[in-house]
Amino acid sequence: DPGQWPSGTALSRRLDRLPAPVVEVLLHAVIVAGRWSATELDDSEALSTLVRDGLLRPTPDGGWIVPHASIRRAVLERTAGPQIRRAHLQEAQRSHTSSVKRAHHWEVAGEIGRAREDYEQIGLSRFSAREYAAALPCLRDAVRLDAHNGDVEAALCAALLHTGHAQEAWDLIERLPEMGLPPGGRALLRGQIHLARAHAAEALTAMDEALIELPHSAD
Repeated sequence: DPGQWPSGTALSRRLDRLPAPVVEVLLHAVIVAGRWSATELDDSEALSTLVRDGLLRPTPDGGWIVPHASIRRAVLERTAGPQIRRAHLQEAQRSHTSSVKRAHHWEVAGEIGRAREDYEQIGLSRFSAREYAAALPCLRDAVRLDAHNGDVEAALCAALLHTGHAQEAWDLIERLPEMGLPPGGRALLRGQIHLARAHAAEALTAMDEALIELPHSAD
């Protein structure tokens, strides 16, 4: 019952009483933003304190979870930015495989290049598997962090078309004139967008432009 959880002054006082090492464990739980395993930390005394104070709750699978959004908000509001970034960096470093969660941690920690690499790897992998809807958020994030990778931008444009976002695909190629596409690539994408919009005449014109731009052999 949400009404049973402390809020406002009562919650602030409860947090004020916690020793710094216990607050670190609680911040870890908030940053993870979900269930996590006690094996990730070896501070059993801190865990016991947080459970006793109602700030953590054990789960049936042996993990732990922050039981209410008001606790998460209060912890973040009273934590300095550098400390939050450091906690996200630690979370990212715990993982040895690419994931959307790890990419998010890299990004909040300020490791933009590493975040982009994770978003890009996941997005292109899903795109190659023709999981276009699943690829879309990661490809969008990769382009948002670096709009100079033609392969990713082209994949995003194609994923947008496959998922019915023709207008967004058009806006993308108009907004990113230096997509690094091969000769004729931009015109081909325009042609695909016109086809998706059922603009047959415009599609043919774009395809003609693509043929003109394509490199031709000397013979």
